[in-house]
Amino acid sequence: MKDGTCTHCEGTEIYEIEEARIPNYESSNGVDALTLTAHYGPSGESGMFGAKSARSVVRISAYVCAACAYTELYAQNLDVLDRLANTSGTGVHKVTRS
Repeated sequence: MKDGTCTHCEGTEIYEIEEARIPNYESSNGVDALTLTAHYGPSGESGMFGAKSARSVVRISAYVCAACAYTELYAQNLDVLDRLANTSGTGVHKVTRS
């Protein structure tokens, strides 16, 4: 759909949402970026209460067809996934078709 054509119905009117967001119910009228938490684990740093954890997130953009409402989500920062795929124990793996 990134090319302007719906992959479901071949419609040509597409809405692009550069950064998908979700409501933050802990904050009045707040919104947060919709993300995939690709990994949550030790950061290698320690603080007053012991080892610190770090969250690696991937931001999401969306494309929505105006005709049929079919929606596709796309990861924005693939460098985060690439880094995690090359790090043991993150649960992120690159699958390559041969």
